[in-house]
Amino acid sequence: MSKAKAGLAEAELKLAQSEKEYTQNVVDELRKVQAQLAEALEADRTLIGELLGTNTIRTLSHCAGGAPVEGLTYSLPGTPCANVVGQRTCVYPEGVAPLFPEDAALAQMGAEAYVGVPLFDGEGAALGLIAAVYTRPIAAQEEQLATAVIRTFADRTAAEIERRR
Repeated sequence: MSKAKAGLAEAELKLAQSEKEYTQNVVDELRKVQAQLAEALEADRTLIGELLGTNTIRTLSHCAGGAPVEGLTYSLPGTPCANVVGQRTCVYPEGVAPLFPEDAALAQMGAEAYVGVPLFDGEGAALGLIAAVYTRPIAAQEEQLATAVIRTFADRTAAEIERRR
């Protein structure tokens, strides 16, 4: 192998390693954001989800009962998240699971309340969402606080997701 080819191969390897480290740093940053969010909201579950295509969410960070949960991918139709992604903030202060009978996960987790805020890139395209799920109803004051707190994290989170792309 010529010296130039060896140098090029080494540079490509360093670039690949750098990209991998960068992606891991972004994911770590999102996990920090999500952990802060879970603590601030006292929610039973929180998640940061990235839109894949038009109907699928992949969680970049997911916490249940204060513990991290491995990433999951789910289809949007029939979920409260479908009313959030690319659209608007949605709050269901009580009785969320019966409103979405197709979303078996809500019933399994004993979901009672839900707050979701959409994430958009700099050009206004849908990126995903941040959501909090509660196993108890939430009062109007808590609903307003949760919405405000999630919105505070939304811009930072959207920027991290956009950088990752």
